Amino acid sequence: MRGYLTDDSERLGVRYAVGGREAAFFSEREVEHMVDVKRLMEGTWVAGLVAAGVLGAVLIAAVLRRGRRWAPAAMIGGAIGVGVIVVLAVVAVAGFDDAFRQFHLLFFTNDLWQLTSRDRLIQLFPQRFFFETTLVIGGVAVAASLACLSVGAALRGRRSS
Repeated sequence: MRGYLTDDSERLGVRYAVGGREAAFFSEREVEHMVDVKRLMEGTWVAGLVAAGVLGAVLIAAVLRRGRRWAPAAMIGGAIGVGVIVVLAVVAVAGFDDAFRQFHLLFFTNDLWQLTSRDRLIQLFPQRFFFETTLVIGGVAVAASLACLSVGAALRGRRSS
């Protein structure tokens, strides 16, 4: 799965042998859903890299310029980031199933994501997998926000050069 999500393949083509005959591991519906997932993942990676690059550049510029004027912006940005993640974490913990459904309604334009417990994608990636992945992503986002807060606090305490 990881290979498919990171390579140039357009479609997930996992096959296995049954009684000497080859068969598709995933249903056509699952394969089509994974095409949508791959597109979403590609967009997410690009957005994440751009955001990390901008964040890194701003924080490096702030530190190198030793400007106290950067401190409030870094602290406000960090605080907003932590606040948004805390709100999303409360929503996820309080009702992950509903949040997960809303996510799919927002980011997918079809109903291919509506799979059942008989589908292999659901068997391989149960709801708990997505819940735990959400927690990891939230942790990374909180760490980035806390880095902003820390840099802002450090800059606020510095004297301008």
